[in-house]
Amino acid sequence: FLKECNGLVLIYGPPASGKSTLVMQSSLEFAKTGKVLFFNTEKNFSVDRIKFIDKDCEKLLGNILVIGIKNFEEQCKKIGMIEEIVKKGRFNCVIIHSFGNFYRYALQNEKYKDTNEKVVLMLRKIKHVTENGIPVVITNQVYTDNDGKTQTIGGKMIKNFSDSIIELTLNPRIIKVHKPTKKESKFEINNSGILIF
Repeated sequence: FLKECNGLVLIYGPPASGKSTLVMQSSLEFAKTGKVLFFNTEKNFSVDRIKFIDKDCEKLLGNILVIGIKNFEEQCKKIGMIEEIVKKGRFNCVIIHSFGNFYRYALQNEKYKDTNEKVVLMLRKIKHVTENGIPVVITNQVYTDNDGKTQTIGGKMIKNFSDSIIELTLNPRIIKVHKPTKKESKFEINNSGILIF
């Protein structure tokens, strides 16, 4: 599904909506044709889960480099080096799961303006990678705004940098593409990953 997307792809949705499954499944698909750089802030990249998705994944796992991230400062540092890492490692796809995980906590502990400036710098670095033809997929968490609508952490700031925006809903399970063109499909999650109807 994500192989059709270009540039910076934002995927957001509530917990258990399928974000982790979608990016793990997509990392396997991208690994069939090249190398995948997977930044993991949620410590949930699971080889066992990947084996359920694809029983023949052993040869593909060698094409996936997982880099763990422990806090917001480390995220800023590692994503600040994203262009060098991608070029040196000759990666053909980057996945950041989840971009807003530590951002949310940084907003509570640091100055709002300083934190957002760091996020904009990371997003600019990511956009430079996409300008070289490398897709970057970021997942993000959500919150409910004052009007009761689901919003992605970082809101318009992150959406404005994104070339494709995909929302996953939980009940019912629907994948909604908001950008570049609007479309939606029902999906389910099983041992093989996400199945779109």
